[in-house]
Amino acid sequence: MRWLKRIGRKIWNRIVRPFGNKKMKINATIDRWFEETFTRIAGKLDLTPDNPNQIDLLCVSALKTCHDYSRAALLLLANGHEYPTKALMRCQCELIVKLTWILRVADDESEQTAEDGVRERIERWLKSTYSQGIKLAENFMDAVAVEEKAQLERDAKDLNTWKEKIPFNEMPNLVQLFEVLPEPFKSEMYPILYARFNDAIHIDLKSMTSIYRGREGGSAGLEKYCAAYAFNINSLVRLNYDLKIDEIKEEYQKIM
Repeated sequence: MRWLKRIGRKIWNRIVRPFGNKKMKINATIDRWFEETFTRIAGKLDLTPDNPNQIDLLCVSALKTCHDYSRAALLLLANGHEYPTKALMRCQCELIVKLTWILRVADDESEQTAEDGVRERIERWLKSTYSQGIKLAENFMDAVAVEEKAQLERDAKDLNTWKEKIPFNEMPNLVQLFEVLPEPFKSEMYPILYARFNDAIHIDLKSMTSIYRGREGGSAGLEKYCAAYAFNINSLVRLNYDLKIDEIKEEYQKIM
């Protein structure tokens, strides 16, 4: 029976090793995309500490955030934590949708330059952020001690002051963003966001039972989603700085 076990082990290794090597290759490729993008845009950035360029700050912040989330998602996935992986990927997907809206959606007003339009949409996102912060502070006030309530009131007042200085409307909500983005966002990314990852954010009896029984559906496809989001964010940033994406597009197509 030992010879049978040895043969079985050899067959298993032939299956597992290529798959493991493929996963390692995806991880290395994603890391390289981010590192190369940072290197290529470095000379184009204006990140003066006191008054950084809003668009530059948005791009490098989004790039760094997605890189961190990609690494964390792949690490979780390698250790069998599929639902937490999907939760992180849901966050990445939302960020990519918002960044696409800011950087790539055509301006409504013809006299408005492309850069002015991007800056306006950044301000609209910031205004939405302030509104959310105010709402959270107000909802939390009755649940804290008196001294903490006073601090929350000051925080909400400051946020409201900053919010009122922004002359634009708040950004559309996520569902509305899908309506204004070009295809395939509405037909492909929208269903993925809600059908594929929703149960990792809104835990229910089905998802808990799947985790308990170890029947999470397997990691097939999740590595590719990681690659897809990494490709999207890197492409968005590179295109914003007039850099070609042919090389990473070709690598991405091979992965997929």
